[in-house]
Amino acid sequence: VRVKLTSALPTGSRYRNLTYWEYMQEIVSDEFTYPGVALLGIKILATDQLSGPTPKVTCLVTRNYVQVWTGSQYEDKPATNPAWVCYDMLHNSDYGGSVPYSWIIYENFSEWADFCSENNYTCNIYFDVIANLSKVLDIVSQLGRGSVIQIGSKFSCIYDGADFPVQRFMFTMGNIIKDSFEETWLSTDERANVIEVSYYDAELNYTKQTITIEQEDFENQTEIRTNQIDLVGCSDRDMAIRHGKFLMNCNRYLTNIVSFDADVDAIACLPGDVIEVAHDVPQW
Repeated sequence: VRVKLTSALPTGSRYRNLTYWEYMQEIVSDEFTYPGVALLGIKILATDQLSGPTPKVTCLVTRNYVQVWTGSQYEDKPATNPAWVCYDMLHNSDYGGSVPYSWIIYENFSEWADFCSENNYTCNIYFDVIANLSKVLDIVSQLGRGSVIQIGSKFSCIYDGADFPVQRFMFTMGNIIKDSFEETWLSTDERANVIEVSYYDAELNYTKQTITIEQEDFENQTEIRTNQIDLVGCSDRDMAIRHGKFLMNCNRYLTNIVSFDADVDAIACLPGDVIEVAHDVPQW
């Protein structure tokens, strides 16, 4: 912006000039695009039927790929894979967390993505409101039976896949600090024996549907204890059923917790690692 004095300067030795800047208006006539923003335009014939409140408009949005840095270049990855969706939300600078790719452990996300593909875990979701990144990652990651974690300045992931412990993750009387071992048995009396899973069925125009998963011996139960979960991003009935059965099995089989303190050899363990424990207190 350039300001120019249009009147001549006074000729005297003493003078004062006051300038007031009120506002500046700029008009740009070029046609712009909006990167990273989905625009929807509708043309409606102007008739008397348009009177009343603003009509509700729904539409289907399709995205096939997300950009993922593989170590040497960006590659297209399926936009319906929960692992790659989480990667994209971390890295993308337009709508995500703007995390540099050098801070994201690609190999771990690639393993998680293969796990999701093998088990047909998909994500079909559209965010149209501002939300906390951590909360959004939790919503998407549960669709792939995993979670995004931060290790120092790096971002990684864990998932509930079949795994085996390695030798360095064995904890015994030799490396467990004395009197720190505790074993807790969790009560199953108050746990849910019925789980209601809500999902959004693609074959029924993405309307919200609810399926009920019952415990195996439900007919012998005297009390109904229901737990409800809204599986946002799930549009497949079979996936919703499998997720409900997974939660029911967690209620049934996760009944024992152990905790202990260890020395520096525990530093190698990360969240999600499988470890082996042997101790004299439980005699196993």
